Amino acid sequence: MADLTHSIPLSKVSESGNAALSNVTQLKDDYIEIAKSYSHTMRSYFETYQLFDQFCWSYRELIRLAPCDRDDRLSNDFQPGKFSARTVVNGAFGNFISAARNVIDKMQAVMEDYYGGRKSKAYLEYWKLPSSWFDQGGVYVFMYELRNPVQHGQTVVSVVPEPGGTRLRFDLNQIADPHLFNKSKHLTSFIEHTSDAIRGINPNDPPYLCFRHTNMFFYKLVIELYAHFLKCTEPHIQSARSELNAMLSKHEEFVGWNKQVKFVVYPEGDEAHVLNGLEVDPVKEIRKRSKEVNHLLSNAEKMLKSEKRRRP
Repeated sequence: MADLTHSIPLSKVSESGNAALSNVTQLKDDYIEIAKSYSHTMRSYFETYQLFDQFCWSYRELIRLAPCDRDDRLSNDFQPGKFSARTVVNGAFGNFISAARNVIDKMQAVMEDYYGGRKSKAYLEYWKLPSSWFDQGGVYVFMYELRNPVQHGQTVVSVVPEPGGTRLRFDLNQIADPHLFNKSKHLTSFIEHTSDAIRGINPNDPPYLCFRHTNMFFYKLVIELYAHFLKCTEPHIQSARSELNAMLSKHEEFVGWNKQVKFVVYPEGDEAHVLNGLEVDPVKEIRKRSKEVNHLLSNAEKMLKSEKRRRP
């Protein structure tokens, strides 16, 4: 099944497609709702799939555009071109943090939709993981809440010239004092508690978070959350698929084939909707995807363990 919805005039449909459409009976009555429910379910799944891939891509782009060593110094590979280092680094980080928030919020919305609201048992089971991170008040809260300041024009990554190089960091004093923007209570609380903890160890240093390690840790958390999301969505997708299969097994006249693609057709107003890709078992696809994501998570955890941080 495609991850996007397309509108195509009948005149643009291929000969084989037209032939396949002419040999199938359109769904009717309650059968239409079964197909629409399945289509809605899979669209939500594939849109989340795409947003997660965009998040992974944005992290790789962040590493490429703002390469730095374990002390957060920009490497010799840094190539800002005609732009300043501050512009390139904050632009790359802005894309990364926005992509992260997009997929996080999408996962929450899909779970709420799949299981009928935030009070459902299945939704609450999903929500245990991200809510535990919020309760801890750590990096997850900081990065999640940082998206809104970034989207409203705040430059949150400090680019600090030092002897021997340029260092990147999240200056908590700067982020605590946004320009023409009111930060959230969660972000305020994190900055206050973290700044106090840092001053307790290094009272003479300005409070800041390491750039590379903070991004790396948050990257791992989002992967972990997506793996959890896949596990939680599987029962709903399996149920929607079973309902569709049960209906089609009793009504073969509704099933069409165009080459190797299985589809059904249902009317809606003066349009005919084609739901294709039904030859693919979405539960098998989710389990395959889960293995890939768990492998990605394992690699991210290994990367974190290999980092030996020290505060300069």
